[in-house]
Amino acid sequence: MDELVLSLLDNYDLQIRKSGRCRGAVLVHCEEGIYTVREYMGSERHLEFEELLLNRLAEHRNDIFVDKIFRNREGELLTEDVYGKKYIVRAFYPARDFDTKNHTDIIAGVRLIARLHKRFHETEIEHEVLEKYFFKNHIADTLVREFQKRNQELKRIRNYIRDKNNKNEFEYLVMKSFDEFYEDALRAESMMTSGMKQYIADTLSEYDLIHGNYNYHNILFLGDGGKSFVTNFEKAKIGIQMKDMYDYFRKIMEKYKWDEKLGHTMIQEYHRIRKLSDEDICYLKMKLIYPEKYWKILNHYNNSNKYWLPDKDVQKLKKTIADRNKRISFINHINRF
Repeated sequence: MDELVLSLLDNYDLQIRKSGRCRGAVLVHCEEGIYTVREYMGSERHLEFEELLLNRLAEHRNDIFVDKIFRNREGELLTEDVYGKKYIVRAFYPARDFDTKNHTDIIAGVRLIARLHKRFHETEIEHEVLEKYFFKNHIADTLVREFQKRNQELKRIRNYIRDKNNKNEFEYLVMKSFDEFYEDALRAESMMTSGMKQYIADTLSEYDLIHGNYNYHNILFLGDGGKSFVTNFEKAKIGIQMKDMYDYFRKIMEKYKWDEKLGHTMIQEYHRIRKLSDEDICYLKMKLIYPEKYWKILNHYNNSNKYWLPDKDVQKLKKTIADRNKRISFINHINRF
């Protein structure tokens, strides 16, 4: 398979020296630099936008390091193999992975997304161009209905389990824990007031962009200076920037069992670089109150073989249940900020 992928590079002005593997891609060392070749499953429409965005961000290289897409000789972003699969070539930079046990890396990740959000706001991409790729009304409607849709799914899953005669350990755990997590879910849904809907509408009207998949897997550190580098902009779009912060924040806080000191430090560090409004904090609280991890576990159960569940699913559920009170306690103390 690697040989087939490497043959695609005949379409590029690159002189290959050696190749290897990295995170689902072929890593190619060339005279011109290092590149990755990876199958692309997204839309060409979004890829055009992604290249535009990355090129604009690259103009501020001293501040933020980002991906760079490499076009083939025909000037195209994608190259097809003999089976019709499409591949993309990106520049690659030697870097180390994010260490979730390192608080310095954690804070660096917060600073990076705050700087990126400021840069998004300052990066002038014409509104007419953005409207070519995104539909603001659809995004707003999706955000407003998100909790309502998920809560309906939770009820259907609970009803299915409740009506089962022979329940396994996972299902017993769900029945025992469901009411308090569903209460959290309804609380989050109730926070989607007219004021929050207006905040979403106003924020989207600013055409602010988001990374769309911001987590520690997409953060690398370059060289001895440890400059942060963010990758994987495949889901970048117009959106609520606090959603990026939430995605990163929740993952870290789950690993640290909702440590209050760390959580407040992260929020304060973001605020130091990009000022947070009361509405931003309210949105973050609303997202944190919703039991997303619990919903994801149950949703995975619903879409899997219910007669055989991996032990890791049971362990994930147990951990989520055990951490619930710490999560709620932390959220209730965010007002201190």
